[in-house]
Amino acid sequence: MMKKQLLIASLSFLLIFSLSACSGDSLEGREKSVREIKTAKPIANADIIRNPVAADGTMDTVNVAKLSFEIEKYDFGKVNEGEIVY
Repeated sequence: MMKKQLLIASLSFLLIFSLSACSGDSLEGREKSVREIKTAKPIANADIIRNPVAADGTMDTVNVAKLSFEIEKYDFGKVNEGEIVY
């Protein structure tokens, strides 16, 4: 009896959740927010995409994310095969 009630409650929740997930939003309002960029000459993909490494090997690292760590190496000690590490 309890399993049947749990099954019915779970199915009801899934049905309500799946129906509420589709709110019926259309793309009409959002499509109009995209505007064409008009220029005197055509825009090439290379003008839009910023790649810090050029084909000739030069690198521009001024505006690229950099990672640094206070401790570059960490010794976790000896871990035996199959041992659970917490």
